[in-house]
Order: sequence, then C-alpha cells, then structure tokens
Amino acid sequence: MRIGVGKEIKPGETRAGLMPEQVARLVHEGHVLYVEIGAGVGSGFADAEYEAAGAKAVPKRELYERCDLIVKVKAPLDEEVPLLGPHHTLFTYLHLDGNAPVEYAQQLCATGGVGIAYEWVEKATGELPLLSPMSDITGVLFARRSMELLMSHAGMLGGDYVEGCPPARALVIGLGHIGKHASKVFLRNGFDLTVVDIEPERALDSLAERLGDAAGDGWRKRIEVITSSEDDPLATQQAIAARLPATDILICAAVRRPSLPVSRCRYLVTRQMIALMQPGRIVCDATASMRDLVETCVPTEILDETYVEEGVVHYNPDHIPALTPRPATRLLTQATFPYLRELAAKGWREALTDNLELRGGLMYAEGAFWHPVTCKAKGLPLTSYEVLFPPS
Repeated sequence: MRIGVGKEIKPGETRAGLMPEQVARLVHEGHVLYVEIGAGVGSGFADAEYEAAGAKAVPKRELYERCDLIVKVKAPLDEEVPLLGPHHTLFTYLHLDGNAPVEYAQQLCATGGVGIAYEWVEKATGELPLLSPMSDITGVLFARRSMELLMSHAGMLGGDYVEGCPPARALVIGLGHIGKHASKVFLRNGFDLTVVDIEPERALDSLAERLGDAAGDGWRKRIEVITSSEDDPLATQQAIAARLPATDILICAAVRRPSLPVSRCRYLVTRQMIALMQPGRIVCDATASMRDLVETCVPTEILDETYVEEGVVHYNPDHIPALTPRPATRLLTQATFPYLRELAAKGWREALTDNLELRGGLMYAEGAFWHPVTCKAKGLPLTSYEVLFPPS
C-alpha cells in the first residue's frame, strides 16, 4: 500500500498522523510511505527522521497523487478536498455529524473515495478507542487553560494555595472522559467542585481511581453532586442556575444524547443563566458543539481565541490537544496504528469486512453515505452496510 501522512494546515494544529517509529514498521511490512514536507514539525519530528525511517518527504500535491491511503489528524480543509480522488482512502477525524456543513460532506463523498472517521471506530462495548485519548487530554487542557483565564480576567488565584485565600469553584457538566479529567485537575489544584451527571456516583468511583492519593482523603468533601434527569431537564437547569452566581469556571463536557431532543430541552444552560455568573468568570464547551447544550458557546478554530458574552469569558477551541502536540500525537497514533495497519494490509473493503470496529467509522464510499448517525444529523440519504458487506 502507498501510504501518505498529510500535513495539518488548520490554524494551530500541530499533531501528526504517524510517528517515525510507526513509519519504520510499515516500511518493514512492505508498504511505501510518503510524508508531506513539514508534517511532523509541530510534534517535534523532522522530515529527516521520517526519511531515516524509510519514508520520502514530498510536497502536498505529490503526496496525494502518489498515495492510496491518506492518514491525517483533522478533516481536509476546503483547499485540500480537490486533491482527493476515487483511489483514496482517507483515515482521520471527520466529524461530519457535527458542525461541518452538509455541503462539505457531499463534497467529500463526491470525490468517489472512501472516508473512515476516527471518532466513530467503536468497540462492541460502546467504547470509542480513537476518541478517548484525545478526550482525556482535552479535559486536562480545558481545566488548565480555564484556570489561567480566571487569573487573567478575574484576578483570581483559583485553588486554596494560600491560607486565608478561599478556593474557587468549578462546575463540570458531564463526567465522561473529558469531564473526569477536568475534574481531576480542579481537585488537585484545590478547587471546590460541582459535578452534573446522569450517573454521578459511578463516574466518581472512576474518578477516585484516577486521583489515587494525590488529592488527599478529603477530596469527596469538596464535591457537590447534581444528578441530572433527562425526564425532567427543567429541574437540572434550575439546579445549575442556582449555583452559577458562585461558579467561577463552568465546563460543559457533555454531548446531547438522542434521548434529550431539542424539542424537550433547547439549551441546558441558557444565556440568561450565563448572565447569573460574575463578570470575568469563565465558560468552556469542551465538546466544540455549536450552541448545543450551552446557548452562548460556539467553537473557534484559533487556540488562544476568547470572546465575551454577558460579561463572561468564553473559550471553546475545537482542537485543544494541539496545545500539547508531542504527547497528543503519541497517544493518538498509538490508538490509530493497529487499525491503520489493517487498512494497509487488506485494503479498505476487506479490512471493514473483517473488522466491525473499523466498519463503524465508515462515512462515505463509492459515492454513497453509510453512517446512520451522520445521515440522520445532516438529512443525507443512508445506504445500508449490507450493500457493501452482505451477510454470509
């Protein structure tokens, strides 16, 4: 297989789709590797390291012309889409079910190639193994950046570092991968914490494992728990609103479930609720959703961009792991590499026939859309997997 590692051109994106050591293994297994010039520089990998591993560093256009399998981190930008053709299998984060315009999904599909999205590769347990490591980093980084912003915009130290200085309070909605890691950072830095989750006690047990002894024996006393209810979202709203005047940092780490449609709850946190917070306090939507659960939150493409709504500072970059490219690249590529090897060894059709986890990431192929969530979200025609993979 001719495999190409594309360079990320999204502003501030510094991660790479493969590390040199992984390139060396693919070359050893008989594949031909091309790396776009400068693809690894942001993560600390020079072109010479990739070439020493057996790849050839080439310009962007040559990479797309020569390669069959393209591996990236972020979805192609508009200027890259014309470089894709029917012979390409694209393996990267695509997020076509999210903020991407439907026209963008249609343009990718019209290339005639194949798109497999990292974020929808799914294990039988429901785990999303290519999303989880970046979610973990996302939680840590949003907590740390929000603490810095609180200091610069509200003049607050944050935790109880100094005797006589009361701790700040953070409120975290959702205790999945992002929320648990953000909570861990806040607790280790002496914050008081309010958490909102459907099953908070189970999530707190998992958080206890992550904290270990680092936060001391009394960390649970620093946590106030709100059990949210999708059957009664108004009660959850009211509980959150009651705590916002004393909240210094609000992080939304939850995504909307199908069981909580917009018709039942347009926003979990409304603009009026944000206005209850004190000026200079911080709000982050760590899920990069467009005015979904938090009315005032829109994702941004610049890593240091903030904006102010109702006197409250908002920070919502959609690729925050790029702030720590070296560990982010390592964690991401360690997760993607086994699937990439299978795609390289078998080709996309056989690999997806054999591997149901990988099949879950199929977005488009042969001019049609195959992913049910994406098709429902964007109103696209859905083609059954059985057309490509008939039951034996």
